[in-house]
Amino acid sequence: MAIWPFTRGRVAWSSGNRITAAIAELWDSQLSQAADGAVWSDVALVTNIANFVTNANGGRCAGWDTTSGRFYSFSLSAGNPVGIASTTGASWRALTVAAGAGLTPAGFSFATSGTIIVMGGTPGSSSNQKFRTSATSDGITWVVRSSSQTTTAGVTTIAWIPQLSLFIAGHSDGVVETSPDGITWTNQPVPNSDARGRIATDGTTVVITSSATAKTITSTNGTSWTEHSSTGLPGGAAELIWSDAQELFLCAASATTNESIYSSPDGVTWSFVSSPTTTLAILRLAESGRVLLGAWDNKYKYSLDGGATWVAAEEIISSGGVTSPRALVLSSKGQALITNTDGDHFATLRGGY
Repeated sequence: MAIWPFTRGRVAWSSGNRITAAIAELWDSQLSQAADGAVWSDVALVTNIANFVTNANGGRCAGWDTTSGRFYSFSLSAGNPVGIASTTGASWRALTVAAGAGLTPAGFSFATSGTIIVMGGTPGSSSNQKFRTSATSDGITWVVRSSSQTTTAGVTTIAWIPQLSLFIAGHSDGVVETSPDGITWTNQPVPNSDARGRIATDGTTVVITSSATAKTITSTNGTSWTEHSSTGLPGGAAELIWSDAQELFLCAASATTNESIYSSPDGVTWSFVSSPTTTLAILRLAESGRVLLGAWDNKYKYSLDGGATWVAAEEIISSGGVTSPRALVLSSKGQALITNTDGDHFATLRGGY
């Protein structure tokens, strides 16, 4: 049965054929009915997703900016970055993105401070032009920003750490850079050259995973980093988030034959939580703080208990065609946006996450 409470409800009465029923649209987009308003049963599933745009250039990197109230999606055309933006996921506007030396946007290289938005990736040559930032308040025009590094290594992950007032970026060759404004980037000394996975913070400690080994690096200031051969973590961590609700870091790490969820209070010592899938694509925490949404083998699930148990996100699964996800974004409105390798952009019609 659909889960209460719901974010919006409509109570309607049908007297046709002398049948009286109350209908409510629940937060998980399930329809339920009751003849007396007391005993409810599910009667239908509302498909709460639509493919609003197909981008011939793909959908390599996507994000949400609360200040401008927009989804952003970046791709590649003739070696140069291009982008589109939308407030609803339905109607999209082309961005003006400076080509520079060319840039292939990376899937998780998107972050916003509330004032400036940063996107990164792999440059088209041995170039320091690894970043693009929004140059106007509406987020439509983007300019080149230079890395401290002149190599072919790409930026793999970016996060804004509000407690430090810093952007932190990790590279495929292990480099970590920081910037207060997304414009000027400084190389920071790090203890290893592992390809950087994802970045998360509990408000005190910043944790960066390795995408290949069972190691993390941590910092309290963004400049001094410590390596940890993370106890209990079996392999490279593809995903990482901090959950306020559980007061734990949650990551997805490669075990022997699958990818499982692990938790840690400090980013160093990890405990097994669950194995919901054989292939994990994307892990996200909704701004509601109560729904963890994952994408598994082109299927989508959510968890209300920090990844211990999972429920099918039926409104996404039932849509059909959401395959090979490249990016999954959750907006502050509770909408989900999924892009796939074909450049399809699927968005939920209503909030709920």
